[in-house]
Amino acid sequence: MKSPSMEKRIESAVLMNIKRYSIVKNMFEIAEAWLDRHNIKNSTSLISQWFYTQKLTEIESKDFVVPSVPSVPAASSEIKSNSELKDSLLKYRLTEPQIALFENLLHQMCLYFHSSPNPPTYGFDSVTTQIVKRNKQNWFQLTCQSFTFVLNEDIYQKLVNSNKDFGNGYNINTRIFNLICRYNTLKDKGYHQALLPATFQVLKNHLKINHELFASPFNNILDSYTSMYPDTDSFFGSKGNFFEVHSQLFKNGGSFQAHPPAIRPVISAFLNVILEVLKKKPAVSFALFLPGGVMKTSHHFLKELEYNILPQKYLVLRYENYALADFYCSISSRIKTAKHDLYVYILQNEAGRKLFPMGTTFEEDLNGSF
Repeated sequence: MKSPSMEKRIESAVLMNIKRYSIVKNMFEIAEAWLDRHNIKNSTSLISQWFYTQKLTEIESKDFVVPSVPSVPAASSEIKSNSELKDSLLKYRLTEPQIALFENLLHQMCLYFHSSPNPPTYGFDSVTTQIVKRNKQNWFQLTCQSFTFVLNEDIYQKLVNSNKDFGNGYNINTRIFNLICRYNTLKDKGYHQALLPATFQVLKNHLKINHELFASPFNNILDSYTSMYPDTDSFFGSKGNFFEVHSQLFKNGGSFQAHPPAIRPVISAFLNVILEVLKKKPAVSFALFLPGGVMKTSHHFLKELEYNILPQKYLVLRYENYALADFYCSISSRIKTAKHDLYVYILQNEAGRKLFPMGTTFEEDLNGSF
């Protein structure tokens, strides 16, 4: 997923984040209404996935969230289709002309966002905060203009403790507001669910993992992690977006954990990257936690891969037997029952096997951690 070609520590003004949030919210409402008229289920998830997969194809983007699209041609059939969206809508028996019309609608709304005037850059310190009580717990309420977000006290303190100032003097509450606003812009929560701390302890003990490849400032367990948005996340310790920094990240090897969102093109792009890394000399180890049902083709491939070191090739964590930590910023930090099976693969190259040997009780300890 490409981001704008700008230095990662340049921060957007609060008003710019609010503009993006407001327009994208309106885009979702219009697109969901169109899908609802055609009896399409899971409309919110489909639209979120369109945003994520469109960003994967961009060489350079004008925005961190809203895709850059060419001027919409006269004939909607001329628009290059998003294959993931097209495949999903074909299952609902929409015709190709109907799908093209819907993609035309999405493109027009993206063009509106990019062509609309940007708000002024002042207002960096216009965020106010207050503590509110909910279910006998303290929550931080952050407000700018008429926009309000709430954040569980534990997560708020986590962000305060991880804040990196970099000398630009931003108010911490402004920075947290920007972060919450950004992660609330796309409704899908795939980037906010994490494995439990006990599971990470097992991975540390057995595989010496030192980096999370798909995390967010809300849910990272390790100090070293990559996440979705460099411009908001780097101030809370993120090393950037995986798809932008992987060359530098893997340069000297290491042991990595990956629990990517359940979006097929994102997982496919990720696997393509690490398969090339496994062929190289630096010692690398990857603990992959992939959603069952999303990557059936990749499952058969990973099962037979020469770098797969598990004796039985993979582990399956049944959804009724494990839970995830849900750190979604507007709800709270809490344990939630999983919605799908989780397939676990351990991939290591020859040097990685020597440097990160897996203990004999790994499977037992991993299952116990859930």
